[in-house]
Amino acid sequence: MSPAGNKNKRLQADIRAKWVPDEIREEYVEKMRESLRLCMSSELHKAIFSNDFKKVCEAINFLSEMAQNDLDTIVDQLDLIIKWSFTKLWDTGNTQVTKTLLEFLVTLVESLHGISYVMLEGEATVLCPILCNRAGHNNAMLKALIRDVILKLE
Repeated sequence: MSPAGNKNKRLQADIRAKWVPDEIREEYVEKMRESLRLCMSSELHKAIFSNDFKKVCEAINFLSEMAQNDLDTIVDQLDLIIKWSFTKLWDTGNTQVTKTLLEFLVTLVESLHGISYVMLEGEATVLCPILCNRAGHNNAMLKALIRDVILKLE
């Protein structure tokens, strides 16, 4: 990933975009996908949007490593990473992807907390509703991870 430095500009442009758990608007997803394409390697981009759950999990693990070792780059792209996470949590098709993503979000929130980073409104208003929507998950392990992320957001 490369720091694009356009986060504030993206957040301003998306101020009217409503990322709600009830529906996901395709134009928002395409805009997010294109923005991510511009700030990450083509390999990582292909992996995070792959239909192969193993590749997606590998990409999430890479992002988790970055959250621990290169947090500045993650912060520069946090709005996009959160929007991508929203799409993955919204599409609950694969339990392993969901578990890996939630573990990444725990790591990410802990890392952000470690540098006293406070999520911007445009970041929090995307992440919090989808987490609350999924908090009643029927899988106890996933429910516990979702709860862990929510509690760490304090």
